[in-house]
Amino acid sequence: MHQKGRWAHLFDIVVDASTTLYLSDYPISLTYSNQTYTPYPIFMGEIAQTVKPEMKTLQIQVANIDRTIATYLEAGKVLGKNVTITWIFVRELDDTVVQAFGEVYQVLGAELSDDDATWTFEVGKFNLFRIQLPRNRWIDLRCEWVYKHAGTCDYGRDDFEALSQIDLKQGGDGNKKVQGWRALNMAQVVKADINITTASHLTLRILDTVDARWSSSQKDGPFVYRKLPLSDSANVSGDFDLEVKCAGNPNEPGEAEGILITTDSSSPTNWLYLCRKYLPFAQAPWVLAMVPTKRRSRRLWRTREVFSIQPMVMRRRQRRVESSMYSAHRQSLLLAPKEDLHVVVFSNASNIETQIAAVRSSNFYLRITKIGTNYRFYHRANESDGWSDLVTIARPELSGVDLRIGFAAETDTAPRASDLVARADYFRMTSGGYLTCDRTIAACKIRENFRRIGAAPGIIHGPLIFFWLLFMFLGFVQ
Repeated sequence: MHQKGRWAHLFDIVVDASTTLYLSDYPISLTYSNQTYTPYPIFMGEIAQTVKPEMKTLQIQVANIDRTIATYLEAGKVLGKNVTITWIFVRELDDTVVQAFGEVYQVLGAELSDDDATWTFEVGKFNLFRIQLPRNRWIDLRCEWVYKHAGTCDYGRDDFEALSQIDLKQGGDGNKKVQGWRALNMAQVVKADINITTASHLTLRILDTVDARWSSSQKDGPFVYRKLPLSDSANVSGDFDLEVKCAGNPNEPGEAEGILITTDSSSPTNWLYLCRKYLPFAQAPWVLAMVPTKRRSRRLWRTREVFSIQPMVMRRRQRRVESSMYSAHRQSLLLAPKEDLHVVVFSNASNIETQIAAVRSSNFYLRITKIGTNYRFYHRANESDGWSDLVTIARPELSGVDLRIGFAAETDTAPRASDLVARADYFRMTSGGYLTCDRTIAACKIRENFRRIGAAPGIIHGPLIFFWLLFMFLGFVQ
């Protein structure tokens, strides 16, 4: 507690609707929550732990020196009533309560000692599942969380909250699993971690001298992914809804971060990439000079230089302009394409890469849904905004097979002016994956839901915690 003091207990013993005894085992009177507790000869026994799903009771011994408690017992006013026990830490300097937590029990029975000196109360819970302190005192074979519930089970989700610090690069490539994540192309990054480089974020940092990309000929961009198998017979369609909040800042040509979906291979020939990418965008130069004339109306031509999204690719078209007032001095200006962030969809089918769609946007939120063989792509600026539909494409090659889904980054060129630092604030599969779970340890292993594996009852307070953790480590770490 970083200060001198001692632990004590406060007892609220309900006698009837109008009478409650406020007692304490502290040597002087204490005030807590606007209530004064009187010092009394009272002793609380040990809270027993068990590995069985059974209800354990607690014993409280109370002195019978003035027969106060005996009077209430003989009147039948204590049995079955509530007893609130509050654990408090009292500061030695001024006898102030600085920490407190409590639990409500019921009086299950009472026994008078042979010498009539003390009463021993047996208190416990009528309802085993309402026990709060200490919680989960037994070890079961099943997880207590509701499957896929946000904030507890969290299957398919990771908000990268500050629970632990994970160095993904240190583990290298392959099937080494860290909190359910795998990594690919870690040699291309100088940093790949969760909650180390940036608090509560997944971070991938590619040096300015490294050209790492996802293309038909080069598949060495860093990729942090989860496996999405089709082994669950109830989910043979493999449909899902996946969203990621990007938090990096691609600001040089070719730099990108976003959602990558590939077949289960280290060198896939089929993949989809929805990303925020820094690309050129088109500009249209207009006619430079027009001279007034009194001639009759005539047809004039104006040339526009139109650039596609891909760098330095030009398409020329001519547009007919009607004018009755001007003749034209036909000049055109070739403007270099500017560059900015875009939300882009790349598709690689049988090692043939195609840019499917692109829109100039700096939106951070990206989303992909899969229904059957159709993949639909969305983006938005804020979490409270509605999703903007970008494009829908059919990809039968990415249906009916095991997939890898995750967060990827690429650079396309080197050297560059600075490093690319790609970040993800969260990764959420809001639907899809295994539809059901029997909440056993084996089921958690199959689903690789390691980040929440501690949810198994007993892991926090159970006496076999060390052996349980050792078993889990040997069973999960490959």
